[in-house]
Amino acid sequence: MQRLLISAAVAVAIIFSACDRKSSEAAGEAATSQNTPQTSAAMSAEEERDTAAGYRYGDPTTASTAPIRVGGLVPDDFTRRAQRYEAEIVAVEITPERPGGEDEPLLVDYATLASRHAVECRHAMEKTQRPSLKLIAGAGASAQDIVLGKLRVIAEGGKIELPSVRTGSTAAAIGDASFSVPAGEFDRAFLEEIFVPNTEELRSSADRLREQSKNPSLGRLAQVAAEILDFHLEIARAELADLDAGKADAGAQTR
Repeated sequence: MQRLLISAAVAVAIIFSACDRKSSEAAGEAATSQNTPQTSAAMSAEEERDTAAGYRYGDPTTASTAPIRVGGLVPDDFTRRAQRYEAEIVAVEITPERPGGEDEPLLVDYATLASRHAVECRHAMEKTQRPSLKLIAGAGASAQDIVLGKLRVIAEGGKIELPSVRTGSTAAAIGDASFSVPAGEFDRAFLEEIFVPNTEELRSSADRLREQSKNPSLGRLAQVAAEILDFHLEIARAELADLDAGKADAGAQTR
């Protein structure tokens, strides 16, 4: 199957519009004063609280009663682990040091990948009918939202503009370009061709941030981001194995 990546035209479209810049500046000012993760200006106060608490990707009460496993884990265990990692990101303290000039390409690289991944995960949540995949995709979006909020605080201190594809026509274009597969093939295609490669790219970008940046906030943020990305990779690969096992069982029953 053709690899489901964003076309070059869509990737080029990941830029700040005038509206993006205005909302980003306002968000940055608020973040600097409160030192908390920033989310889209369109989010309600309740959604912002949910994001910080790690609940954006599913109601733990509902998840715990569903007869499913999430990458081999019961939903409660998956939720607790994901929330623990997210809490570590939230706890990263942003220090006032301005990022150096060498940090700008590192910040922009990670933010570009994270924004794209969050958008694709949200589209997957809407498209899939598999409860476990909804939770996995939601965790992917939630974690990167929190990391992006921290990165925007740091970038604001250095007057660095980060790309954003949270909302609007660019996000819709990314979703359309990413998910042109038959419904029956979507779950495997999303995990194998989008979620896992995206997460691996983010992991490499986090390593570059940790190793090359002289900003202590960036180093610590990259470290905890890498830890949650490793968890997401572990879960996604286990989920792919579950899909394979289910397909094999179905094939045996039809013989």
